[in-house]
Amino acid sequence: AGDVQVLGLWVALYLLCYLGGRRVLGAKSPRRVWILTLANAVAASALGLPVALDLEGRGWALADVAGDSAYSRLALLSFLGYLLTDLVVGVLEYRHQVTLVMGWMHHVGYSTLTAHFLYRGISNSYASFLLEEVPTACLAAGRLGLLDMGTANLLFALSYVPTRFVFHLYVMHRLFGPGGAAPRGTPLHVYVYPSYLGLALNVYWLHAWVRSALRRYRQRKVLRAFPGKRRARLASLIRRKASRAHHALLRGFGRRASGGSGRRESALRAAAPPARPEHSPSSEGAGGAPLSGEEGRLGGPEGDGGGGEGE
Repeated sequence: AGDVQVLGLWVALYLLCYLGGRRVLGAKSPRRVWILTLANAVAASALGLPVALDLEGRGWALADVAGDSAYSRLALLSFLGYLLTDLVVGVLEYRHQVTLVMGWMHHVGYSTLTAHFLYRGISNSYASFLLEEVPTACLAAGRLGLLDMGTANLLFALSYVPTRFVFHLYVMHRLFGPGGAAPRGTPLHVYVYPSYLGLALNVYWLHAWVRSALRRYRQRKVLRAFPGKRRARLASLIRRKASRAHHALLRGFGRRASGGSGRRESALRAAAPPARPEHSPSSEGAGGAPLSGEEGRLGGPEGDGGGGEGE
C-alpha cells in the first residue's frame, strides 16, 4: 500500500511538471515531448547517485547488492512513475511519437522489470544504474531551451561514455564478474541479461546521436552555400519539415549550389510545402533545426530523444 501511494505521488508530480511545462511552451509546441524526459532524468540521476556511492562504499557485497532500502525503492518508484506517465501522456498528446519498439515495448518492458525488482525486494543494484540518466538531462535541457544546444550537445557527448559505458560496465563487473557479488552459478546472475540489453540500447542511442550530429553538420554546410535571405528561407522550410521531401531536396541542393541563383530560387518555390496548423513534434533539432528522422522521447533513441538508461 505504501508503494502504491508513493507511486501515485510520483505520477501526480510528473503530470504537474508536464502540464506546467506545456503551459509555458504552448499546447502545440513540439518541444513539449521533452518535458517529462527532463523531469525524470533529473530525478533519476539525483536519486541514483547516492545509491551507487553507498554500494561502492560497502564494497558491492552480496547482502547489499541483493538488498532493499527505502531510498532505493523511492528511486525505482520514481522511475516507474515516469514510465507510466510518459506512456499515457504520449498516447494522449503525441500519439504518432509512440512507436512500437522504442515506445510501447521499451516503456512496458522497463515498467515490468522495475516492478519485478520492487516485488523481489532487490532494488539497490537496479537503482544504482539510474545514474546513467545524466546525459539525458543535458540533452533534454537543450531541447527545451534551458541550455544552448551547442552546450547541451557537448555536455551530452562528454557525459555519455563515462556513464553509459564506463560506469555501466564497472557496475556489471562488480555485480556479475569474477569475484563480484553475483558471479556465474548464483541465482542473481540471471540479471546479467537485462544488463547486457541496457548496454546494447546505449550503443544504439549513441549511434543514433552521432548520425544526427553528422546530419546537422551536413545541413549547415549546405545552407552556407546560399545567400542570406535564401538561406533563411530554406532553413525555415527545413524547420517546418512538412514531409521527407525537404531532406531529399536538401541533398539535391548540395549538387545545385554551384548553379545560378535562378535555379535555386525555382527549387525553393517548388519545395514550399502547404501550410500546416501544427509542427510535428519531431521537427525540432539542435538550435531549432530539424533532424531528419529524429523522434521524440517515446519514439526515438536517447541521443535524439532520450533515454535511457538505467534504461
